[in-house]
Amino acid sequence: MISTLDPTLKDSPRQKVVRYISQAIDSGRLTAGSSIPAERRIAQGLKVSREAVRAALDDLSRTGIIGQAAQGRMRHVLRNPRAASVTAAPRIMANTVMLLGTGQVSDEHRDIGADIPIYFEIARLLERSGRHVMTVNPSALPTDGPSSLAALKFAGVLVTYAGGESQRGREVMLACAQNGVPIVAFGNAEVLSTYDRVESDHRHGAWQLVRLLAERGRGRILRLWRVQGAHHWLTQRDAGYDQAVGELGIPSLPPVRVPGIAANGQSARDEFEYTARVMAGYLGEHVLRPGGPDAIMCDTDGHAMQAIAALELLGKRPNVDIDVVGYDNYWSATPEAQWVKLAPLATVDKCPRRLADAMLTLLEARTKDDAPPSPQLRLIAPELVRSVDQDGQSKFAD
Repeated sequence: MISTLDPTLKDSPRQKVVRYISQAIDSGRLTAGSSIPAERRIAQGLKVSREAVRAALDDLSRTGIIGQAAQGRMRHVLRNPRAASVTAAPRIMANTVMLLGTGQVSDEHRDIGADIPIYFEIARLLERSGRHVMTVNPSALPTDGPSSLAALKFAGVLVTYAGGESQRGREVMLACAQNGVPIVAFGNAEVLSTYDRVESDHRHGAWQLVRLLAERGRGRILRLWRVQGAHHWLTQRDAGYDQAVGELGIPSLPPVRVPGIAANGQSARDEFEYTARVMAGYLGEHVLRPGGPDAIMCDTDGHAMQAIAALELLGKRPNVDIDVVGYDNYWSATPEAQWVKLAPLATVDKCPRRLADAMLTLLEARTKDDAPPSPQLRLIAPELVRSVDQDGQSKFAD
């Protein structure tokens, strides 16, 4: 018996037949290979003409959902479009890589900070490789988000620094790993030790900066650390510093930590000037005393720009009396650059493209079972970048 459609639908007779057959296929009443009811039965059941039924069936035949009419034979269902799309979903996810990060990126901030350039490079390389990319912001996930994502069976998960630092992000990583999904994280924190990791060689980067400063005759190099808490990368910077000063036979000065003030990226002048004054207060007791430091290492370029302003407040000439070096190679893009018309003497480029490429290469190796069974760590060597030339002239762009 053929059931009628909802009488409130305002379809034409032809559309009623198309809708009826489509609903029968979607619901499973008609499956692939099933015979389509005779035109007469459909016409009587839906109270439409046989001409409308024939036209509707011809429409469905042209889409490949049912077969063409043959002499003396009934039409048959060829496929269920909805079932086909459900069947295709696992194939699509098997070629999709999750990019787990904050999601807080934009073109205008592409050059600022440690994580964002890597985020962009990962997405670019994945698209070039023919993979689909699904970006996930862990901070926006509901409680059941990690398990729901793990059930999708991604081809793999690439995790930015912010993604690995997030508690919800680590929950996503654990759920995916338990479901057999390969994971590669950026960073080398202890909580990531059970996963494959790619990290910039911070120890070597700090070592390079100290050696450069020593070549310029600097022998009292002060570390100015603005970040709060324990960070694996800062521990490695300290190790590189200690290695270099030990090799050179120059004194190791304890780091100066400046807590409780805003991070880099200050676009308000009064906020920037306040930060510079606070930093001057912390630096004053060191740089104004006899035998004080002749160079300052900062943890990132934005902090180096603040240190330059602080030295000027103290009557010191940056990169003349006291050299200042940064890290991350984005000094020219910092908001502070509009008020500080000097560049750090040098910085370190972590080479985001190389880092992203190493992450994708390691993921592909793990996917193809070409990587050792134990979690792998790939250290990528950074590059020393001189922001001031050999004659002491700043490369700052006016």
